[in-house]
Amino acid sequence: MITSLEKTQKELYLLFKKLLSGDKFPLVSIFSGPSYSGRMYASLRIADSLGSDYASTIVVSDREYGRIIPAAINLYREKKTYRAALFLKQTVSIFLSEFNGALLDSGSSSLKKKFESAGNCNDLISLLPDIPEKETDSFCKSLEKEVSSVMGKKTSTGPITVGQVRNIKEWCSTSSIENKRKTVIIEGLENSLPAASNALLKILEEPPENTTFILISENISSIPMTILSRARVFNFKALDKDAVNHIFDSISVTPGLFPDFESFIWKYSGTDEELLEKAALELARTGKTDVPTLAAELEISKSWDRFFYLFLKNLKNETEPERADFEKKLYLYKELDTAICRSKTFNQNMRLLLDYVVFRTGEFIR
Repeated sequence: MITSLEKTQKELYLLFKKLLSGDKFPLVSIFSGPSYSGRMYASLRIADSLGSDYASTIVVSDREYGRIIPAAINLYREKKTYRAALFLKQTVSIFLSEFNGALLDSGSSSLKKKFESAGNCNDLISLLPDIPEKETDSFCKSLEKEVSSVMGKKTSTGPITVGQVRNIKEWCSTSSIENKRKTVIIEGLENSLPAASNALLKILEEPPENTTFILISENISSIPMTILSRARVFNFKALDKDAVNHIFDSISVTPGLFPDFESFIWKYSGTDEELLEKAALELARTGKTDVPTLAAELEISKSWDRFFYLFLKNLKNETEPERADFEKKLYLYKELDTAICRSKTFNQNMRLLLDYVVFRTGEFIR
């Protein structure tokens, strides 16, 4: 089931194949690497290879489902192909893995309602890919409605909590009728509160029998050393051009149309990428931009992170050793990169951050 990794992460594919065939896959693993490098996909394929089915796999992730799922829906709505349908089904299935019954808090009526809507989503995607072409639009509208009921106004489901760790521990201690292996996949542990990490550590100190834990991290240096020391780390590389084009071809997107998978996600989720790129480049070069218009667009599309990423990328490209202002731009880049990271960590006001970035850039450049 991990054969598809051969085209995107060949070295890891060979290693995983060897470990799985010898029944030596570690009980605790960390899949480290950049976003959109196939870490979640590999986790689910490995869970399947270990014998964990949908009911015996728990996923907790803080990924941007509120952006990824709309992108998959819009692609299917536009292309109406078998490949686009499978991509949509896979994308929503990952999201629905977060609604394993083991994580249902019986005392929360709002959570029960989310689980009910998640069940409706599951019923809908079970119809894929066999939706008649003329019914594609109505199907997409129904799915959007149910996903919205689950997500609410949030774009992500958030990092793992102490309560979820407690529920996972209890679930791990029970045995299923079929005695299937259990797999717990946790993404974004580095963004959770210390209490959640400490609670998880207590489980990992003595991993439950017949259970595999896979932690997915983009910033492994932020994971407590006490957890790192108990896990085997697998490093995923950023996808090269051939790997990205392979993925695009597999979902009915013209290879070469987008420079990377993230650009495709932002474009198909409804974000005006051209506006963001233009504003980011203008700010990096001139220290100026139309702040009110830009702030309004970023707030509506919830694309603050994307803009700051594009801005830093353009600022870095402008910061070349042969330029006369190299040292000055390099200092500015490091300062703003730190400010943006700190603002995300402490959930600070994004409009104030934008004002600060524009002010500091303009001050340096002018």
